[in-house]
Amino acid sequence: MTDISIGEKIARLRHTLLFGDMSPQALRSVALSAEDVSVEQGATVVHEGEPGDAMYVVTRGLLRAQRRLESGRDEVLGDLNKGGFFGEFALLESRPRTATVQAVTASQLLRLSRASMQPHFAAYPELAARVRATLERRRKVERHPFRPQREAMLDRLAALLAGVERSALEALGKEIEWLWLPAGETLLREGEPGDAVFFVLDGRLRVFTRGAGGAVVAIGEVGKGESIGEMALLSGAPRSASASAVLDTQLLRLSPEVFDSLLADHPEVMDSFRQVMLARVALRERAEARSVRSPARRPVTLEDCEQVMRTRDLVLRNLKITQSYHRLALDLIDLLGPQDLNWLAFGAHASKTAGYAIRKEEIPGYELYGALAQARYLGPVLQRVTRFVGESFLMRNVDRVLERTSAAISDGNLRIFADMAPVIVRFIELVRGDASCDQPKMDAFRATLKPGPSDGEGQEILGLALAAWYEAAHEHDPKRKSELVLLGNARVGWHEQIRVQPDIVEALGSPLRMRLGDELGQALDQRLRRLPAPLRFTLRRGANALEPVLLDAAASALRRIMTRRMMRLRLPYESLWLGADVTAGRGKDLYPPELRELTHPDLKALMERFARADASARGSGAADWTSLEQRMNYIIHFFRSRQKSLELFTAPLQADQLAAIDGEPEWGCARRPDGASADKLGAINVARPKRD
Repeated sequence: MTDISIGEKIARLRHTLLFGDMSPQALRSVALSAEDVSVEQGATVVHEGEPGDAMYVVTRGLLRAQRRLESGRDEVLGDLNKGGFFGEFALLESRPRTATVQAVTASQLLRLSRASMQPHFAAYPELAARVRATLERRRKVERHPFRPQREAMLDRLAALLAGVERSALEALGKEIEWLWLPAGETLLREGEPGDAVFFVLDGRLRVFTRGAGGAVVAIGEVGKGESIGEMALLSGAPRSASASAVLDTQLLRLSPEVFDSLLADHPEVMDSFRQVMLARVALRERAEARSVRSPARRPVTLEDCEQVMRTRDLVLRNLKITQSYHRLALDLIDLLGPQDLNWLAFGAHASKTAGYAIRKEEIPGYELYGALAQARYLGPVLQRVTRFVGESFLMRNVDRVLERTSAAISDGNLRIFADMAPVIVRFIELVRGDASCDQPKMDAFRATLKPGPSDGEGQEILGLALAAWYEAAHEHDPKRKSELVLLGNARVGWHEQIRVQPDIVEALGSPLRMRLGDELGQALDQRLRRLPAPLRFTLRRGANALEPVLLDAAASALRRIMTRRMMRLRLPYESLWLGADVTAGRGKDLYPPELRELTHPDLKALMERFARADASARGSGAADWTSLEQRMNYIIHFFRSRQKSLELFTAPLQADQLAAIDGEPEWGCARRPDGASADKLGAINVARPKRD
């Protein structure tokens, strides 16, 4: 076997966790001291138990690691191929080898001895610090960077590539690399050339870019079963974003040659990659837009809140509330960090969804009538009533229904914003510069809020939510921080739902406020007017007695139908039906690892009070959205499942909606005397934006 070039040595070292961030000068220096080692098939490189004095990087071939169990049997730990490495603890200390490594095929390695590395550590202190930090993480997680055996690896890749037969991957087996990336390590760097496609087997990656001034802008996350890196490889352009491990992550790496071969033999795979790429382009564009605007973005102020509340036009006010929630979500990132969604990000998309009903685009009359007509018990009654009355009272009164629903939802939209947004603005302004928790300051702030429970106009629950966020802002443990953010989110959601309870009952009850009894009474009178008066009065009294029973049955059936079939929350790249159980996001587990097991006592108590579903969220769907208990059951599971879905930080409004806001003097240009935005708002009312 011939010695490898210095260029290949540098490339191999750069792709290891230990040396990936080294400067070019330091990397070249280490590569020059790396010794080429050729190993014959079947030869043993290191023996379990012997003292270690060097680490090895695989440049060609395949090796297998195994250890001896107490029973005397050998246990296979995994395989190492090109790019893998082992024995790294020997760089800093002499300790016994934990495994025996043998060559499955003739192989070539780079050997870095402890003695040869000492001068490099002295010349480049940052290298020594990085190696120590990486090895310390390895000790804590007690995992070894050994790839799974070839058969298991191909099985997992076949499961990820839908439509590709397992047998078709046999020829690619030796060229597929396995990588283990500990939490915090970087996999891809923005601006570097694309040299591989990666599939996530376990763990999660955070994707981010650098905005103006070097600020980190979160784009999203890549989880189990998803790929990353294909865009740069297919386009030939440099990588458009960086990616680092949120958790310890296992990946499969496909070289350009393997990737090209896969696409050539299985063109149908390209369709799935194309969909992924389109979604990521959209995320990238939104992230870049946020990055460009970030230096000019100013925090939301109390005057901004007052201006929103003074807006009389319902449609324009909803747009402003939605955008204000989004801006506040970004303001809270400065306090809580970008790793967890805060309630304001959820609130922005919920307010956007409410806008469809406020603009009277939601629950069209024919959908409502059709749904009612299919109800098990109400349907036959409604069909008879319709024939009896002559024209569907629902269709005759649909405008009135939509008007009432729009007004009720708009009232709730404003009620929540007016109650909470100014408080959150004051909270952010107060604690923005705190280097550590100042509990007396937080207690004094909570004392300024309205005392009492939420259903009595009090803000005690809201104050407790802000206290949880304040603690999370200064918490360093990732799991506890995530639990505190979720606790704050859940408390804000609880306070919000108590506040809007009357508006939700009104909105879902509006279709029944159509004088159904009067409709039936008039029809009866027309048909019974020729009957004798005593008989006519008797029949009329019977109809009057039946009316409340019919209305109660219709109200209950209608609320359930609307919850199950008409109510959904629109999010970027998905819509969730509120009457269905909460499910995992695309490519993600149901709950992020930090929130699978809850340990915070206050959070556990809140879950036990409201979360009626099991650990799989079965039973989280609401049957009747007017029930506070059912709403909170759904909302808590939803918050818990989507708290790491960073794509929800993206701006919720469309360009024409933002243009309507920008036409305001406080947000942009002239305004009509009646409070509506000239021209642009009218265009929105006439040509309603397309649904997501």
